[in-house]
Amino acid sequence: MASLPFPVPSGFPFDLCTPTPDGTQLCVQTGSIQGNIGEPRDCNDGQTPPLVSVDLTYQEKTISLGDAEVLVENSIWIGIEEDLNAVWVGEPKSGSCYRHNLNNIDPTAALDTVLKKAGDAADASVRDLGMNPDSGPGEVLALIFLVVLFLIADGAPDPV
Repeated sequence: MASLPFPVPSGFPFDLCTPTPDGTQLCVQTGSIQGNIGEPRDCNDGQTPPLVSVDLTYQEKTISLGDAEVLVENSIWIGIEEDLNAVWVGEPKSGSCYRHNLNNIDPTAALDTVLKKAGDAADASVRDLGMNPDSGPGEVLALIFLVVLFLIADGAPDPV
């Protein structure tokens, strides 16, 4: 199994920067999960169902001779429905929210099944943000989203 190109955080909040395959650097900062358990998020079309979610800001930077230039910066939130039925990602500035069904994921299923479904949701979330999850900074962001989803699920209360 390949290793991740960044140190895996053990909880929230976290702050990390890692190189991308394109030679840029992707930096991600998250907020705390506290205060975001069982709370809906606002969207253009109303609100999400209750989620366990976290705020996240990412920046893609070029680095040359010690100077950094920010190419992309975006603040979003990402969360999981309390019943584990779907992943949501939202952009507070635009009010856009995107839901990705987890098809009744069974937390007791084989790890490869859980990883596949969570990975598909992470990839779809990266596409929602206008990036390609299969190359460059989008590929790294999709991996970070996958880690975030597992950290959220680890800190979420058990579904009722």
